[in-house]
Amino acid sequence: MKKKEKLGLNQFLSNAETAKGSMQKFSDQTSIFDIDYSEFEITNEEKEELIDCEHNISQHLQDITKHTIYYYDALYKANKIFSSHDKTKGYWRKWLSKINILKDKANMVVRKYALYLESKNKGIENPQILELPEVAVKKLTGSEKDVFAESEIIEIVSASNPTKAFKNIEIKKNNERMSSREERKNYLKKELTRIETKIKKLQEKKKKIKEEYKNL
Repeated sequence: MKKKEKLGLNQFLSNAETAKGSMQKFSDQTSIFDIDYSEFEITNEEKEELIDCEHNISQHLQDITKHTIYYYDALYKANKIFSSHDKTKGYWRKWLSKINILKDKANMVVRKYALYLESKNKGIENPQILELPEVAVKKLTGSEKDVFAESEIIEIVSASNPTKAFKNIEIKKNNERMSSREERKNYLKKELTRIETKIKKLQEKKKKIKEEYKNL
């Protein structure tokens, strides 16, 4: 009884669940991904080994997610410490160089984790937020953040696939912008300018190649 109290109830129950899961794994030998192995022409021994692989893959994926959060949390806390000091002295960059992490990469981690914590404080704890691409994180946490309604941000961070949700909302917003005649004209004008600039550069390149060809 004393041992249970020392470990703490949550830890004790967690250990019990782990032990229970391990026993079930080796006794039942069932597919945790509901795979029907009768569809495969394999032996029983191969089936058992593949089911074991399923369990290992599932466990390691959980471990990866857990350790990713620990990694992000550590960088976030370190950044918070250095943010309270004179930024012109470059302590943050210097510290990162000591642990072999690029500043740009670390800053993106901090922004992602800040978004994760912000969502968590609203009751949405979704580790998949940390899988968002850089462009999405920049738009959701930077100067373009106001472009997104609160409901859209919640839709993204609460989705099982935040990246897909972000892309769908981006497409929807772009379609809405294009529906406006004036915005459509501005878009076409920018496209014309871009194409004309490209043509001009190609013409200059063509001219140089011709001159070089004549001199050979």
